[in-house]
Amino acid sequence: IVIGSSPEIMKQVASLPSSIMSSEKAIADIGFEYLLGKTNVFQGTAWHKRILKDEIFDSSKFKPSFLPSLRAELAKAMENEIKNLATPAKSSTLIPDLFGFVRRVVLRTMLNKLIGLYLNDDDETALLDDIMSFQDIVEDATATAAVMAGFVARPFVLRPVERRRKSIEKIIAGHIEKVWSNNPLKGQWGPWLRIFYESRTSSEEAATLVVGLMFAAHKNPAIGATQSFCYLLSEGSRSDIDQARNEAKHLMRSTSFSTSDIVEAHTLRQYVLETVRMTSHSIGALRKACKDVVLVDSSLREYTIRQGETVAISHITMHRNNSIWKDGEKFDAHREEWASVADTDDISVPIDNYKMTAFSHGTNKCPGERLAIALMEIVLALLLDKDVQINGGVPPISFERATLAQRTRKISAVLTINVSSS
Repeated sequence: IVIGSSPEIMKQVASLPSSIMSSEKAIADIGFEYLLGKTNVFQGTAWHKRILKDEIFDSSKFKPSFLPSLRAELAKAMENEIKNLATPAKSSTLIPDLFGFVRRVVLRTMLNKLIGLYLNDDDETALLDDIMSFQDIVEDATATAAVMAGFVARPFVLRPVERRRKSIEKIIAGHIEKVWSNNPLKGQWGPWLRIFYESRTSSEEAATLVVGLMFAAHKNPAIGATQSFCYLLSEGSRSDIDQARNEAKHLMRSTSFSTSDIVEAHTLRQYVLETVRMTSHSIGALRKACKDVVLVDSSLREYTIRQGETVAISHITMHRNNSIWKDGEKFDAHREEWASVADTDDISVPIDNYKMTAFSHGTNKCPGERLAIALMEIVLALLLDKDVQINGGVPPISFERATLAQRTRKISAVLTINVSSS
């Protein structure tokens, strides 16, 4: 059952406790108890919410030391990826797949900043390849299993991916044990690794939670940042692009980098928010009814969700509904909804969660919303500050993958060497 564009119905579904409408059971039912493991499905969100609250945020803002170090890690990760692509004696670097390039930058940053593995080059490259490949396989398996009977999907689709996950977890657990055995370096551990250690979590369980965190924290923000860059260059006015470049320059050089810098980069933020609106998943926010539920819309019509049925929300239907958004199908970074970004110190989406549903709502609202927005804005600023140029035009968006919308073909880009090393 898919909810198209009824905020009233959405609020009722989102406000119900998990004993009545369970997101965990819904996610497990579509195969994630095999693809990401039961620990991630039933415990992962609580773990990550706790660590974000205690280690990353101070009320609605980031802790003072977090954003400067995040920016530094992202810049370092991008330099590493540029170095890996650079050709000796060439004055420019070709980026053959801009989306893949940004994914590697963000994933490398998450492994180092949030976890604190800091692997050698060979081990890190191998792990990046393994995790990115695994995430793509999970998306394919989810789509394939959805149209199969369970007794067919489990042995032929879900179990093989589960075995692949466990092999990656074994590698990550080995890296975690090496880090934990070197206690003098505890100050370099990321918050997740430190909390796992202090709570006596086994390296095996920690590795499972790391896989889940990388799945949640890396791919969609990376895609969102790259899409924001594409929309800015393809849809933005000359004045918007110039203003965004000026904001990017300030963002990357601010000596007292804080939440205020993110919020006050109005053009960057408006393009990020409008991009998320335009590219959100076709279907998300799954809930499974644990008992019969009656929902009532604004016209007082009743809808009965039977026990065992699954409800999903169509983000894109809501976000492109012309009765909710003016010219909903049109990309417009200067919407009145985004005008309020100048009037708040909170980095999160500045409008009703039942109008902008990308980060979900109610009891299962995404705990990493502010981190995702900060990541997208900083990466967008990095791409602009590096003066990355897209080769050819920007192809249409595509909702083929179970992520934020991507593009119908790979996008290549060029970066000049003297800019990347400045």
